[in-house]
Amino acid sequence: MVTLAENPLRVGLNQERTPDPCIVVQFGASGDLAARKLLPAYYRLFGQRRLPPEFTLVGVARRDWTHEVYREKMRAAVQEFAPQDLGPEALWQDFASRLFYCRLDIGDAESYLRLKQLLSQLDEERGTRGNRVFYLAVAPDFYAQAIQQLGAAGMVADPTKTRVVIEKPFGHDLTSAQELNRLVQRICQEEQIYRIDHYLGKETVQNLLVFRFANAIFEPLWNRNYIDHVQITVAETVGVEDRAGYYDTAGALRDMVQNHLMQIYCLTAMEPPVSLRSDGVRNEKTKVLQATRLADPRNVAAAAVRAQYGPGWIAGKPVLGYRQEPNVNPNSQTPTYVALKLECDTWRWKGVPFYLRTGKRLPKKVSEVAIHFKQVPLSLF
Repeated sequence: MVTLAENPLRVGLNQERTPDPCIVVQFGASGDLAARKLLPAYYRLFGQRRLPPEFTLVGVARRDWTHEVYREKMRAAVQEFAPQDLGPEALWQDFASRLFYCRLDIGDAESYLRLKQLLSQLDEERGTRGNRVFYLAVAPDFYAQAIQQLGAAGMVADPTKTRVVIEKPFGHDLTSAQELNRLVQRICQEEQIYRIDHYLGKETVQNLLVFRFANAIFEPLWNRNYIDHVQITVAETVGVEDRAGYYDTAGALRDMVQNHLMQIYCLTAMEPPVSLRSDGVRNEKTKVLQATRLADPRNVAAAAVRAQYGPGWIAGKPVLGYRQEPNVNPNSQTPTYVALKLECDTWRWKGVPFYLRTGKRLPKKVSEVAIHFKQVPLSLF
């Protein structure tokens, strides 16, 4: 008997499990993140037939849009940010028929009742079986209020059918992160909550695990005996653009370091997990963080640098300094560049410095992990 795994007709076919039917409720549907990243990603997955046939997307925001206006705005977003994925008109029309819109004010309980009614209607019409994902692509100040309102409206009561996706930053310091966590866990069960760091979805970041733990060449060398230091760099040539309202309250530390760079750092420094399930990977990351410290806590200036970009020239064109950008406080002390020197006090890494740096308006756009091996005892070249 030939099994599915052995069937030659299935060789090369995408055998990933198709997700269950669901409605994705996109909070912040009129925002930059939704237009620039999320909607093009949904559309790309749809074009690759990796979404269920019943897939439905409901955008919610404060703007007084209709379903048709929302569809037109999202088509414009795909044309601007992912024109290579637009494809034939029939493909877009098929996708657009799955897009709906509901005007919602984060703090207005009536808005959530209207949303709940629309979701119930779409469940019946589109056969989504009550499965819902609430994606909070809104300003961090609104996370708590949105989750409280969803809980009060009874829209996250079933842990088997509902999920809540929370974008970064998760709080603005340890205390606020703990408070937000307590609030979320009062309303949702842990398995319902997805605290998203979208850098972990990058192919190169995911390949770090394969490169290390499926490779008999490099993993034996991945330690203090052979490595001199590690540099993790995420550099951007763009400035703050139209994100000044958010960025001036966050800066490079909260926007990039405590999430994206630290996740990459953990993947680089962690021990092999017992499995690739979420708990196994998370536990090893936690051990890395527990062992991490600033290289010289008694002299912070020698181990940490903060800076802002000023006015200058890029590619022959003049650019504004950070304090001259629209909607930025002219006296702002918000850093747009951060560099850190960290130490990881484990058997594997003791004495190996890790340099983390990120910034805007830098000479080159790059995201990389540079492993610098020790010099040979005698250099012949």
